[in-house]
Amino acid sequence: MGLREIRDPIHGFVSLDTTDCQLLDSQPMQRLRRIHQLAMASALYPGATHTRFEHSLGVYHIASAICDRLGIDGDEKRLIQRAALLHDVGHGPFSHVSEIPLARYADPTCLRSDDLGPEEVHEAVTADIIERHPALTHALSPSSRQAIAGLIRGTYPDPVAKAIISSPLDADKQDYLLRDSHMCGVQYGVFDLDRLHQSLTTVSDAEGEDALAIEGDSVHVVEQFLMAKYYITNQVYAHRVRLITDQMLVRAIILGVEKDGIDELRELYAYDATDTFIQRYTEWDDYLFLARFADESVSPGYCTKMLDALQCRRLHKQMFEERLADFGDDALDLIEPTDSLRCRIEQLAAEAISSAAGEHIDPLEVICYTYGRKSVRPGSAEQMSGVLVKTDGLPVPFVERSDFYRSIEGMRSDTFITLFAPVAYTNDVERARLRRALEEPLHAAITEAAAGSSQEECSQ
Repeated sequence: MGLREIRDPIHGFVSLDTTDCQLLDSQPMQRLRRIHQLAMASALYPGATHTRFEHSLGVYHIASAICDRLGIDGDEKRLIQRAALLHDVGHGPFSHVSEIPLARYADPTCLRSDDLGPEEVHEAVTADIIERHPALTHALSPSSRQAIAGLIRGTYPDPVAKAIISSPLDADKQDYLLRDSHMCGVQYGVFDLDRLHQSLTTVSDAEGEDALAIEGDSVHVVEQFLMAKYYITNQVYAHRVRLITDQMLVRAIILGVEKDGIDELRELYAYDATDTFIQRYTEWDDYLFLARFADESVSPGYCTKMLDALQCRRLHKQMFEERLADFGDDALDLIEPTDSLRCRIEQLAAEAISSAAGEHIDPLEVICYTYGRKSVRPGSAEQMSGVLVKTDGLPVPFVERSDFYRSIEGMRSDTFITLFAPVAYTNDVERARLRRALEEPLHAAITEAAAGSSQEECSQ
């Protein structure tokens, strides 16, 4: 069986066999060359232009190394490798940004009960592409495609194979931490990959099923991995500029669909589990998206205006941020605000910002966003309680062995509410003055909106 070696900046040479090369050269995989891993994070970190394509290669390489460590070979290894290679083919333009409109516009009756739910529609899309996209038929048998899709959905019967693809220590997380750190030019997400792999083993859990675990003397290795995740989340994924660019993209899409009436944009995200949707969806990437929807002559309106601002780096500014805990009894309503509550907050905030800034601010362009350190990177809010530590007797949960994990969970537990608006200022002094002037009015606006959320009607 022939091999192709591809040089990767993180892992060196990645080796693929003939079938895997066919998958790599297929249209669904090649499309990932044009979908950026961190959306428009290059507005903050200029080197962050890496794509889902090279990330998928990295996940394939790491999954292969984990299989070797655990003694998994033959057909089972090839299945895991191919699931790793194809795990991101369901991403839309700008990666995780597309998950929000997918969840918003998908037909919920088309989601299978064994999928992860509407908030993870992109994984249902991934499984559908693997099972049914015609470009994959020449490389994989129907049974192989069904098994790989089962690994993506989490319905595959082997728990160890599932853990390599999706778990707190999966190959995806191991690659994106190292790759995002390298491409952003930071050291926050760096950990000892080889040592982490040496720590992996398998055990029988309390139900007698095989499970992925770590050796008893390797708790500190996983703690280093968690520390890397914690720091890169705080410094990269939760950086205000990264949050602003992501939320401007999301708002551009929603306004394009619901205010500008761009049917083509709605169709892009209206998942209905049909072959027509799959074929149409896999034609889109970051570049086609911008060429089509940032062109004022084609689709003038809110969407084009916001996309143009993003491309020219006229970014919204953060006007306010505060812990939800500071809002007392109304904080629960703010964790996941309804459209009407969010709209009311944005209306009141626009009035306050317009008054303080001396210019009209359109409430549709004010963005209210709530987030926590655990969930700021989609797919990252896993439960470490599922990680087991091998002992002489029954395995024990990692969380019972790690004081560090329990302390870091406290630091990650805060949830924040923030407001972004299209305000211009010329220097840091002016910015600080405006933020000070808006602190009390914006807190009051959020409090008022939350207190009256059940009665308020919103025209948006």
